Amino acid sequence: MNKKVELKIYRLSKAIPLPYYASKDAACMDFYSANVAPIEVYPGETAVVSLGIKVAVPKGYKLTIKSRSGLSRDYGVIILNAPGTVDADYRGEVKAIVHNCGQEKFVVDPFMRICQGELEPAPQYPIREVETEDELGDTERGEGGFSSTGLK
Repeated sequence: MNKKVELKIYRLSKAIPLPYYASKDAACMDFYSANVAPIEVYPGETAVVSLGIKVAVPKGYKLTIKSRSGLSRDYGVIILNAPGTVDADYRGEVKAIVHNCGQEKFVVDPFMRICQGELEPAPQYPIREVETEDELGDTERGEGGFSSTGLK
């Protein structure tokens, strides 16, 4: 028997719209800012934006907070630690770390759709320490790090 997976949401104020899926087949739900006054985020600056909700993420899952593509493309506004992760055992207010990579001041208007979220499986795996680096094994890439696989 499959247990129905659901995200329980408690709104800190009924004025804050519930997150919702903007289209029938959307992978992520949109979240609203909970600010009642505009928040100005200048180029290169970061603001923590309250979403005005607390959640109960099902055990074995995580809620990831992600940038909205239109805000990223049109204004250079991103979720800085994207994806932000809300763990199943967290019960505090959910917030988004908004960063302005653009050239103009960005204003987070009250109750604006500011980010999106996705409920995703988050299994925990065993962690095993090995005694030697050789036990990690060799690969073709080896220690090649950032950009080591090229651009094409």
